[in-house]
Amino acid sequence: MERWKWASATCRGTSHERNGIRLQDAKICFDLHINGKTFFVALVADGAGSSQFGGQGASIACRTVAVSIRKHFLKSTDLPTEEDITNWIDLARDNIYNAALRRNIQPKDFATTLLCTITTGFKTLIFQIGDGCTTIKDKEKNEWITLLWPAHGEYISSTSFLTDEPTPDLRISTYQHEIESVIMLTDGLERLALDFNRMKPFEKFFDGFFRPLHRQSSVGKNTELSSKLLSFLKSDRVIEKTDDDKTIIISVKTCITEK
Repeated sequence: MERWKWASATCRGTSHERNGIRLQDAKICFDLHINGKTFFVALVADGAGSSQFGGQGASIACRTVAVSIRKHFLKSTDLPTEEDITNWIDLARDNIYNAALRRNIQPKDFATTLLCTITTGFKTLIFQIGDGCTTIKDKEKNEWITLLWPAHGEYISSTSFLTDEPTPDLRISTYQHEIESVIMLTDGLERLALDFNRMKPFEKFFDGFFRPLHRQSSVGKNTELSSKLLSFLKSDRVIEKTDDDKTIIISVKTCITEK
C-alpha cells in the first residue's frame, strides 16, 4: 500500500522580526486513505508583506481549500476538476471578503499567494496563484521537475494574489507519471532552490532534503526532521541570503506491506 511521510517547517523572516510584522506564511499537509487509495495533500500560502492582514489571508486560504478537499474526497476518489478548483478559490475569496467586511477594510489587505498539491504518487495535480514553487521527483527519470514556475511581475518582488480583481491568475498542472517526492516552498527560498537563468530546479538542493526523509521508515509527519528543517531555516547560511518568511514541505512516497 502506498503511504506518504513528510516533514515541514516555517520561519519568520528577519526583516519581519525587525519591523514587528507577524509571520505571513501558512501551511497544511495531510494524507487521506479512501477505498485503497492514499492521497497526499499539501498547501502553502504566503501573505503579502505589504498587506496588513496578509498572514491571516494565507491562513484563511489554506484552511478553506483544505476543508474543501476533504469534502471532495468524501464523495469521490477522483482528482478534482478545474471547475472544482475554481469553486474552492471562489470560496476562499468569499471568506477573505467576509473577514475584510467585518474589519471594514479592503480584501486586498488580506492578499496572499496559494500553492496546492494533491497526489496519489501516480497522478498529481498542482494549482497555484502567485510565486513560490512545487517541485516533484519523477521516479523513472530520477529527475526533479518544477511544473509551474513562480509567477513574478515586472519586478522580482512582485507577484499575483488570491485577492486580485477581477479574478486571480490561477494556474493548474497535472502530471500522469509516477513520482516519489513533492517539495513545496514559499518565495523566501526560491533563490536557494531554483536556477532562474536555466529555469530549472537545483538538483542538489532538493536531493539534500529528499534523502534524509527517504531513509526514514516511519510514515506520516516526521517531527524530528521537521525540527531539523526549522533549524536549517534559522541558520546563518540561509538568513544571510534571504530575510523573508520561509516555508518548506518535504514529502516522500513509500510502500507499506500489509500484514
